[in-house]
Amino acid sequence: MKKKEYVKIWNELLTDVKFQNLTLAQQAQFLNLLIFVNMYGAGGALIITPPAPLLLSALRCKDYPSIIQTLKKISEVFKGFSCSCNDGYLVIAFKNWHKYQVDNSVERVRKHRYLAVTKVTTYEDFITTLKANEAYKGIDIDNQLLKMDAWLSTPAAIGRKKTHRFILNWLNKAEKTFDKVKSWRD
Repeated sequence: MKKKEYVKIWNELLTDVKFQNLTLAQQAQFLNLLIFVNMYGAGGALIITPPAPLLLSALRCKDYPSIIQTLKKISEVFKGFSCSCNDGYLVIAFKNWHKYQVDNSVERVRKHRYLAVTKVTTYEDFITTLKANEAYKGIDIDNQLLKMDAWLSTPAAIGRKKTHRFILNWLNKAEKTFDKVKSWRD
């Protein structure tokens, strides 16, 4: 799976009292740690072995014990972050990483969009659906399609395409033909 090239940070960080009480260096260390876990971790977790030169550089620490001290300070401030030492390994984990960092726009967009139950996929299905629609009952759709083709071949239509939207707009402007009503004279 390809790693994301960005990390999400919420606006509340600017008004979070605990974060604002950190020094600027500690704030930068937290943000660098977030990016570091995104780049080298999996699912918001990362196992680090000493001497960890990349993490030393990212957190601007002098040595490995200062990394542990920095991470413990961050874990005191942020409840969603944990740090533990096991057999010489350092385990870093962000809780709810998937909830906050994974791009789940498909699910988010699906909640807010109306998806039609019957989705028209082919041109023929689209035309058949239009012919069955009561709104276009008085329109000779086949004749209008021929008129569209003729207009699309003119210089005035350069760059225009016969899309579903174009067809609907054309048909909405077309005049309906009504059946002749017998007059009293007939």
